[in-house]
Formats: sequence, C-alpha cells, structure tokens
Amino acid sequence: MSSSNSISKKYEADCQCLHRFFSGNSTSRDARTILEMFAQRNLQELNLICGAYQRIYNQDLLHFLSQQNTTFARLAYLRTIAPCNRDAEFIREALFGRNLNINMITEIICTRPSSQIVSLKQAYQSRYNTSLGRDITYKTNGTLKEVILPMRFF
Repeated sequence: MSSSNSISKKYEADCQCLHRFFSGNSTSRDARTILEMFAQRNLQELNLICGAYQRIYNQDLLHFLSQQNTTFARLAYLRTIAPCNRDAEFIREALFGRNLNINMITEIICTRPSSQIVSLKQAYQSRYNTSLGRDITYKTNGTLKEVILPMRFF
C-alpha cells in the first residue's frame, strides 16, 4: 500500500468517526479519537479531513460544524478554519455580539504581526462585505479608535 493511500484511508476513518459522532452513533473510542483529532492535527491535516468528508458524504464539514449548536462543534469549527477567518469571527462577535468586547479586539489587533492583520482585514471584508476599519470606527470610541485604528488600519 502506498503512503498516500494509507494517509487517505486514515482521513476516511476520521471522517467515518466524525459522521458517527454527529449522527449520535458514536462510541467512547470515537469521542477520544475526535478529541485527539482536533487537539493534535495541524490546520493542513484538518483541511484534508474536510476534503475527505466532502468526498465521502457530499457535505461541507465546516458548514455543518458552523450550523451545529454545541460547544464541541463550535470548538471544532474554530480549530479547523484559517486563523485569519477565526480572528475575523472573533472580532465580528466582539463588535456586534451582545456586549462590545474591547479587550478581545485589542488583543487580536495588538498581538498579530502586520502580515496577519492584512489577512484578517481581507478575511473580514470577504466574510462580512464591509471593512474591518469601518466597523471598528462605527462601533467604538475613545482610546481604541484613537490609537488602534491609525496604527493598524489606515
């Protein structure tokens, strides 16, 4: 058996385990496997699992996870999407969620290198069809607007 074939089989087994889990037919071993999968796999491997899931079940795993109303599905979804998309979702929630979360916005903006901020702005624009700088300007005032925006967005 070739190396790529054994890798493909591994991802197929992961997909079957995920499918059983979300169908309510999983075993305790499946749950352990899934926890290990999302804790130990890198983004590239998780994307390969998503591709295999699409091929096997004709269903977008990311979309499926995003539609589930469970903490685990949310964690699995956030672990599987690209970091710039994850940051875009966090900032959107921080801006338009129940309460404005200045700390979340500040942490993301101040801890990412410029290259990641560029990717974040592009992801935000693509996902929400609006500029991140515009939304921050619209929803905030004071120090965040005065310091962060000129430094990172204009």
